Amino acid sequence: MNSGYWQKTTMSSMVADMKIEEVIKILNPQFGYWAKSNGELLYAHHFAVWSIFKNLAKLCPSLDEEEKEDIEVACLVHDIGKMRDENQRKLKNNESLVTHRIELEDLKLYFKNAGILDAIPEEKIKKIRDIIHTHHSVAEHDLSEIRTPGASFFTNLLRTADYIASMETIAFDTLYRLRELYRDKIDFTYFSFSRFASPTTFKVVDILIQSYKEKGWLLLRTFENGAIFSSKPKTALPEKVGCVKKINEEIIKGSLSLQKLPSNYTGDFLTLLSREYPDVFLTCNKEQILNALGNRDQKAVVFFKLARDILSARNLIPDRLTKRLIKGELNNPWILGVIESANSTSAHRFSKALFKKFTKKEPPEKVNRQMIDPLFDGARVVDLFPPNLNLPVGKKTELATLEPIELFEILEAAARTQEKEHNSDLEDYISVSLSMDEETDFRGLAELCFERYRNYKKTSNAERGVCERCGCPVSQKMQPALNLSQSPQSFSQIKAKYDYRAICGLCGFDNLTLRRDVRSNQNRIYLRLETKVPDMLLHYQGIKRLIAMVAAGVRNPRQITNFRKIPELNNLPFPDRIEIPIGTERDIDELTKEPILQSDSGILFVIGRDIAIEEYSPKDLKAKYEPLYHIMKYLGFKVSIGAEEQVGLFGEDVLTDERGENYYLSLATILLANIIGKTQKQFVFARNLILNSPSTVLMSLADIGEGKGKKRFTKEQFELYASWLIKALKMANLKIIEGGELTMDNLLKDAAFFADKEKGIPHFCVEPEKRGEFWKDLSKHKAGKPVAQALDAIMAGLSFDMAMERFMRNLSVKIGQEEQGELSNFVKKAKEILKRYYAIRKSDLSDFLKAKNSLLSAIFILTRYQNLKEVIND
Repeated sequence: MNSGYWQKTTMSSMVADMKIEEVIKILNPQFGYWAKSNGELLYAHHFAVWSIFKNLAKLCPSLDEEEKEDIEVACLVHDIGKMRDENQRKLKNNESLVTHRIELEDLKLYFKNAGILDAIPEEKIKKIRDIIHTHHSVAEHDLSEIRTPGASFFTNLLRTADYIASMETIAFDTLYRLRELYRDKIDFTYFSFSRFASPTTFKVVDILIQSYKEKGWLLLRTFENGAIFSSKPKTALPEKVGCVKKINEEIIKGSLSLQKLPSNYTGDFLTLLSREYPDVFLTCNKEQILNALGNRDQKAVVFFKLARDILSARNLIPDRLTKRLIKGELNNPWILGVIESANSTSAHRFSKALFKKFTKKEPPEKVNRQMIDPLFDGARVVDLFPPNLNLPVGKKTELATLEPIELFEILEAAARTQEKEHNSDLEDYISVSLSMDEETDFRGLAELCFERYRNYKKTSNAERGVCERCGCPVSQKMQPALNLSQSPQSFSQIKAKYDYRAICGLCGFDNLTLRRDVRSNQNRIYLRLETKVPDMLLHYQGIKRLIAMVAAGVRNPRQITNFRKIPELNNLPFPDRIEIPIGTERDIDELTKEPILQSDSGILFVIGRDIAIEEYSPKDLKAKYEPLYHIMKYLGFKVSIGAEEQVGLFGEDVLTDERGENYYLSLATILLANIIGKTQKQFVFARNLILNSPSTVLMSLADIGEGKGKKRFTKEQFELYASWLIKALKMANLKIIEGGELTMDNLLKDAAFFADKEKGIPHFCVEPEKRGEFWKDLSKHKAGKPVAQALDAIMAGLSFDMAMERFMRNLSVKIGQEEQGELSNFVKKAKEILKRYYAIRKSDLSDFLKAKNSLLSAIFILTRYQNLKEVIND
């Protein structure tokens, strides 16, 4: 840190110019500690409070630069009392009454640990302490200790930022109190959209945030479905009607531009919003449709299906068209009757009957291109469209003679034939779901939803029901054009058959966004990051690069490295002690893509290849992506990873602790999965093996080291992977036996002692002339023979002295006089270690067997790969 940064004489910039590097340095000691019982990290909370205060300060012209800086630092350290071990325990146990009052000496110690104490004058530390001192209480004895002029006002600003940053959801009563507190000085407002996190919610929140900013409001805090703003009093609010109209238009355009063209002859293509706005759909997809109309293999089906769906949407298909054509009551448009019948496999017999009636030819066996293409080649406009339509070509024009643009213009004319006001039901629903600092009639909306649901149960008619995913009362059928997965989400058991389920335009937009270019029999994995304050995304490019590196690393780890050794990530706020997995450059390049969605409140990335439904295992994927989940939480984000539904880590909130134990357990999982090389559900297999039988993990490593594993490694490759895995197991503080004191760290240190080439078994238990042979064809038996014999004696129930006698038998008889002291130390330390295992045997035989097998496996690995001892002693 610049030693002059804190001196008043060097301050010439506004608070907004405080360097992010300085903020990171202040926050550095906090990384990993909790601030809330919900798992929110202390660093993230302080960063949010700091960011909110920066905007509040813009509305307080009476603050000078030094005062702003004092409050900024107070924002970044006001809850450091929560770092105490007792408070961390209470937070993790969801206990109340976390006392985190801090005194002057606490601040000094903290700044010393952060490496900035010498740069902050004593008087400044006292001011910061006075600002913090009463941010949660105003007891009389606290007030008597404060000497800083104006400290109460500074504390109010800190407390305000703290309240807003701490909200789980928008607390209306708190905002009303703040309005009263800052009357005639600062105004506060909010909006909220009553919908879960989804692409639709992203879109709505982004549109509204920009609308408020345009009116002069400062964004203080974002939520997954809303935001809080501040401004000078009497600042105008955005007009709700205009906002709702813009949201509706953006969702319509977004949905219609994402819909694919039909590839088969059954099912409606125009559905949901495209059925309501066929003219807009044609405009949004003009280039794609023209390409299809110019393609011989697609022309007939695309033109016929679009014509049929447009006429159906515009209510221009005569009643009982197909049956009336068969009876001879109508002659035109007979091809429309064929396409109408082809829309459902159960009506294909009518298609064949009409084909035979009007062409005088036997119909093909299947209703496919053998039937459809010849119809197009011989059809006239009047054979397809009702004669009263005003089209740009003559009624007797043959379709086969028209260019793609002429065919498109016919569809356009049919789509806009009936000029009418578009249905505003969805717009009305959006308006009711959106609260912009106002009363909302949720009771009326709930009653409407229940009424529609009753109708849905009675009739199974999706167009009279409520959306199966969100309960929206503006619904239509889940048609194949929406490209839903094979098992679409639903909350009811009404007509579970795919075709009959109800879906709304908002969920349709969600699905089209998330499943763009994904086959219906596949799932794609997404990472959603939510932030309380936009400042968390200051280094967006670095975050994007980090996500790609780690997402590639969990797939195929090629190196494990310290975060700070990656130059392009140096500006990201991340704990120095954490190492991250990095994949191949090829995989990184594949995943370094722009997010699907981005707004001030968060980002949505694709992080996984498309996975076949039959291979999709949430448990396995959870174990695979957990390292990425923890890493992004360390950055201060609320993190969700999953397929269409992203909530937590595949539906589960996983704790991210300050020591990194859960993170390193997840890192060990992907490393072991890569080493073992299992092809099916390898990550969940590796995770269960580590948790349920850590001794087996070490035994597996030993077997692979002896060349018995399925996956073949060179000695260098194995040593590298084994060192990563052993370090991760050690850092995870893994227990070898349940409820015992024997951890992976302790066991590895015991094994490292015995495996030491100069001071262990290879030296003191091998005669000098045979030490060269010892290293040839080294096996697990040879590496740990003295310990194995002692442990076998303990397992047999012999006394400890007998067990030590078995160990002593293996000592070299030719140890020189000059090494007798070291030999004595070796025996003494070995005795201490073996006593611990003797105590385990007396307590529980099963635990002893786990400990015994683990120790012997570890001794072999560390004997053969001497460099691994550096990892143990690090």
